Amino acid sequence: MTFLIGGTRLSLSLSQARKLAGYIGASGGYIQGNVAKGALGAWTEKLSAFGGFNPGEGHVVMAGFYANGAVVNDYLYRKAVPGHPELNTMSTALDMGGNDVNAVNNLSASGTVSAREVNASDTVNAKTTRTSGETYTGGWFRTTGDSGWYSEKWGGGFHMKDDKWIRAFGGKSIYTSGEVRSDGRLSTGEYLQLDKEANVGDRCSPDGLSGFWRTNGQVRTVVRESSGWAVASVSCLNNEVMTGGGAACYAASDNRIKWSSPNGNGWAGACPHTSVTAYVVIYERQLCIYAGDVRARRFSDKPD
Repeated sequence: MTFLIGGTRLSLSLSQARKLAGYIGASGGYIQGNVAKGALGAWTEKLSAFGGFNPGEGHVVMAGFYANGAVVNDYLYRKAVPGHPELNTMSTALDMGGNDVNAVNNLSASGTVSAREVNASDTVNAKTTRTSGETYTGGWFRTTGDSGWYSEKWGGGFHMKDDKWIRAFGGKSIYTSGEVRSDGRLSTGEYLQLDKEANVGDRCSPDGLSGFWRTNGQVRTVVRESSGWAVASVSCLNNEVMTGGGAACYAASDNRIKWSSPNGNGWAGACPHTSVTAYVVIYERQLCIYAGDVRARRFSDKPD
């Protein structure tokens, strides 16, 4: 809106101001009260839409937003104009030339928001967050459901689905070159594999340390007598591996072995009409359990 002010003041009545504005054309107008009106009645705008400037009734104005019988304002208004939302709407990209936009209340975008760095002093809400770099947090990394951390490449991770267990997702194994500690019990639904081999007679320090030791290539013959008649069998312990075995009839008997063969992790034999003794030859893989001054030993031995 262009206001005609300054110079020699003309004392125009409203009818004179309307007539002068008519000579300007469709964009010409005059001020009546707090409203600017087109000379031909084609447009009416409140002066508050233009910052509230009012040089006084009877002044002539020119509307730069009106031409050829239509509103063609290309200016972006700082304030809302009732009935004209287009005056507060951009019709092209806004280039700030590297300058800031400050004191924003809410920022809404229907497309992509690109930035070199985003700083938030409160909560950031998003459906999915994807980053090609590292993620850091000064507090907890929290999940609100049964999910947790997941390796998209290898298909494993950690999660919780109850209030007791931290579970390895996908049945993955857990490996560390450090230590694993529990102040409670350790349990397994299968065997416990010990890979560290101890030397016989060495201390297993500290107290409670467990490992295993071999018999340095030697084997030990274990003889277990059967209280049965005609048939006897013997089995290895869980920490023993059978390498051979046999059976023998009662020494004072003239009977001979009827059969002698492996029997699971042990040996069995038969000798008709007399007692029979079965034995196994085993290779030991013994646990090394240290407590007090007891050195590494087989668990079937008694401490010195």
